[in-house]
Amino acid sequence: MKDLEKLKDEIRKIKNSNRAQHFKIKEVLLEIVDIIDATIDTVLLSTSPKLHSDSICVDTSSLIVD
Repeated sequence: MKDLEKLKDEIRKIKNSNRAQHFKIKEVLLEIVDIIDATIDTVLLSTSPKLHSDSICVDTSSLIVD
């Protein structure tokens, strides 16, 4: 969790230093969330066919940069 907080702080610093990079950061973060979601699906389906990612709730609100 400390690593995620550190990343969020770094993203905030970049956002505050250059507004033009804001949209690129948001795009990259959304791509990362998609990759994580696909990875979770793959792992869950390979370990237990009864499980599905719909049973997992991931709070991504802190990843979206205003």
